[in-house]
Amino acid sequence: MKNDEESPCVRIAVSLPVRGTFSYAVPKRLAPIANVGHRVLAPFKNRNVTGYILEKIPRDRDETLKEISEILDPEPLFHKQAVPLFEWMARYYIYPIGRVIESALPGGLNMKPYKTALLTEKGLKALHTRSHGSEEGKLLLWIKDHAGKRLPHPFRVFHDLNKKGWITVQDRLSKRQAGPLMRKFVRPKEGMALQPVLSERRAPSKTANEVEFLTKVFSSGPVLLRDLKGEFANGSYLVEKWTKKGVVESYSGPVYRNPAGRIMFPSPAPVELFEQQRRALVHIHACLDKRAFSSCLLHGVSGSGKTEVYYRAVEHVLRSGRQAILMVPEISLAIYMESVFRSRLGEQVTIFHSGLSQGERYDQWMRMVRGEAGLVIGARSALFAPLPRLGLIVVDEEHDSAYKQESSLRYQARDTAVLRARMEKALVILGSGTPSVQSFQNTITGRYHLLSMPERVEARPL
Repeated sequence: MKNDEESPCVRIAVSLPVRGTFSYAVPKRLAPIANVGHRVLAPFKNRNVTGYILEKIPRDRDETLKEISEILDPEPLFHKQAVPLFEWMARYYIYPIGRVIESALPGGLNMKPYKTALLTEKGLKALHTRSHGSEEGKLLLWIKDHAGKRLPHPFRVFHDLNKKGWITVQDRLSKRQAGPLMRKFVRPKEGMALQPVLSERRAPSKTANEVEFLTKVFSSGPVLLRDLKGEFANGSYLVEKWTKKGVVESYSGPVYRNPAGRIMFPSPAPVELFEQQRRALVHIHACLDKRAFSSCLLHGVSGSGKTEVYYRAVEHVLRSGRQAILMVPEISLAIYMESVFRSRLGEQVTIFHSGLSQGERYDQWMRMVRGEAGLVIGARSALFAPLPRLGLIVVDEEHDSAYKQESSLRYQARDTAVLRARMEKALVILGSGTPSVQSFQNTITGRYHLLSMPERVEARPL
């Protein structure tokens, strides 16, 4: 590739078990849309791999770089604020940074490389001259019957066939399993209004429900085609008719998969707070107003009102235009908390955990990226929520061992939450009725501020 000092350059983490990051040039056709957080396809040795843009860097005039091949998503998947956290985790936990990012993102996004093979003319002749019971005959027959399919491992058994010119090997990428759910919508064409259309309609109408159909399309904005077909027995005919007349049009658009169920645990605001709750919130609100890093251990016995303290802290953050994460150790507790907080905060609440489908996790993740979520509630994986204006992280039941990831990227989510809060100048609240030894020791040494709530609300018995 020719050097071009005007060609931008990016630093990429590849989704492979390799250390470090790599510099790539960005072709001019992709330069306007290549941003930090974008997932890209990049050549790496003799294949294309998935990578993530970590930063744009100046181009050395004498440096010869490979170019990225494609940008795989229309929007970035994370913000630049997340990059220092990914880099720290890669260093501290001795794990490839590309795999750190892959672990943080919703599953099903990456396209995995694999190899396929096709028989050449020489290979077809060899197949006819060799016994199908021989090793080479079996391999050639398998390739003939599975043209374009993924080669079974180990690939080395096909290497000799490739050297002999009997097969051609191709590198391909698997399809992504997660992404937007696309559906057909119907909407009025630009410049069309309902009343002129109705006044021009011939009378008597051939169909009695045309007025209802047109009113539905014009008054409801874009309507799912399947909903129109369900509501109107002749919905397909009406859509086709009025599309031909140039009144309406159909198009494909994404459908949001909302994992939130009905509110099972409504949580009305208490008439007044108790003294121990007020004392805790005075300190918490003061920390939030400073917009600087601080850490608190909220030591409250069961039933002392910690959840209400969490809610008031989140509410304070949202009013200031920032965002919050509430981490819990179990999915069942996340579902309960989501119901409690959504009953008072509405659609500002997003839930994110491994119990959701890949499609639901993708939609929730993109809501966060676009800034549509004020509060993210989830288990360990909520730590990576892509919130650009993070002001508060709450780790409930901080002593629980479930915050320790025991496979692949092995990390302690509670400790990493404290580090993320430090990096993004946020407040972190660690809540527990039985604090961990480490957290309690940190209050003694002054690293955490201790907030005590030793009494149960209304002195209720255990």
